[in-house]
Amino acid sequence: MLPLVVAGLSSVVYWYWSELRGAGDLRPYFFVQFYPLLVIPCIAWFFPSRYTQSRALLEVVALYGAAKVCEVLDGFIYAQGHAVSGHTLKHLLAAFAAYWLLRMLYRRRPLAE
Repeated sequence: MLPLVVAGLSSVVYWYWSELRGAGDLRPYFFVQFYPLLVIPCIAWFFPSRYTQSRALLEVVALYGAAKVCEVLDGFIYAQGHAVSGHTLKHLLAAFAAYWLLRMLYRRRPLAE
């Protein structure tokens, strides 16, 4: 877990550093943000779970993906009625994804051998 946290923090520090130099390079940040959306389904496919509730992990990835879409469509979503922004929806979906993951961990049981 520590290498993942370091990678996330490093991507933000690099983004800030490059922004100070007028470049604003977001490539490492995008990699850290979107790589899990590609890798987690592959891991789930190639390494089947030994526990129940494993489908919920893919649902969590879908919720996170929907959160990222809301982030990208922030202005468009807000312009649809000025009631809620995509940024707000992003945080709500990400929070729900975290809840769904905790729910899955609480409810899962080992599969019968």
